[in-house]
Amino acid sequence: MDPVKPVNPYTSRCIAKTKLDLPDGSSFKVYFLDITGRSEPEKYEWDASGRDRHAALDQLAAAGIMGVGFICLFPHIAKVFFFGECAETNLYAQAFHGNPFAPSALDDARGVEVACAGEMDIAAKEFLLWRESRSVEEYLDRFVDPETCGFENHAKLAEYVTRR
Repeated sequence: MDPVKPVNPYTSRCIAKTKLDLPDGSSFKVYFLDITGRSEPEKYEWDASGRDRHAALDQLAAAGIMGVGFICLFPHIAKVFFFGECAETNLYAQAFHGNPFAPSALDDARGVEVACAGEMDIAAKEFLLWRESRSVEEYLDRFVDPETCGFENHAKLAEYVTRR
């Protein structure tokens, strides 16, 4: 098994929701998320970051995001999830880092990463909503209710690997 990198404590919470409609017909539900309990709240929490939420959305629009889906938007990273492209049952993702947001690779280790419990909670619920919706409009009219998500032990895999 590959070495496991240590991680910081990780609890995310949704602090706001909005919709981003773009001139080309693209539409995204946006979930503003904080990561709480870290030593640098100015990097991970919207209120402490000083970052303007509307400016962040404008940056993503300028970066050329397209499609129908949802965005998990943190002050330091944006994960844009969209349906379609090759098959409308597929969920695709793009990442953007920095200020202003710029495209960033999602590949890590042996595949593509999902780094946040809150992000996974939203993605699972949004995918279920996509499955159950009869139309794009029905899908876009409903937001999911994300839970505050964390890990009971964010070092369990590292502990497991060192015991083997």
